[in-house]
Amino acid sequence: MSPSNSAPSPLRLLSDFLSSDRVPETALSIVALDGFLTGIAVGPQTIPPNEWLPLIWGEQSSKFDAEAEGIVILSAIMLLYNDIVCRLALLPETFDPIKLKGSPGQNIAEQWAQGFVKAMRMRPEGWTAMTDGEAGSALIPILYFGADETEIPPEFPNALDAELVDRMLLDIPASVLAIAAFWRARREGTVPDGELGRRADKIGRNDACPCGSGKKFKTCCGRLA
Repeated sequence: MSPSNSAPSPLRLLSDFLSSDRVPETALSIVALDGFLTGIAVGPQTIPPNEWLPLIWGEQSSKFDAEAEGIVILSAIMLLYNDIVCRLALLPETFDPIKLKGSPGQNIAEQWAQGFVKAMRMRPEGWTAMTDGEAGSALIPILYFGADETEIPPEFPNALDAELVDRMLLDIPASVLAIAAFWRARREGTVPDGELGRRADKIGRNDACPCGSGKKFKTCCGRLA
């Protein structure tokens, strides 16, 4: 019998490990991890891996069967991170978060967005240049699905029209690209504070929030970060 050529991919190994009983319940799922690493990759500041790696497991450490397994899993995490960085930098048209929708009727965008927001909370002061200006509109789809209840203003609607929710899901990849472009432009000194560069549908702080709440952006989604 010839050897099998169907060895599991690093992403599959990582996904299986994160769903096993050897990681604490507080560990990120593979979907949340994708959001978390995306938030790290596009954020305002470079965060070293030794600072964000422990956050993947939550309050406790993971348990590897052997040192070799630990190396494989950590390598898979870095491969996923580097893949996100490379796609955003070199092939942005190919960027697509891991499964924003699961099986029919199952919406798992919350996991991905919660992972992204977790990354934002690592450097909240660094994000203010975006959240305090018009560029913060790019964060609306991510914050809608990922912000904690305590961060959501009481006037924010508990439920939105299904068509609007679907549109926000579709907007997430474009939002990530806009966020990445904003911070890249700031680092290059090509965009004034609070502006989003080439994004045409900018929303002013005093404009109506596109979430449909009827409130001004600055008092609704603009406050979520």
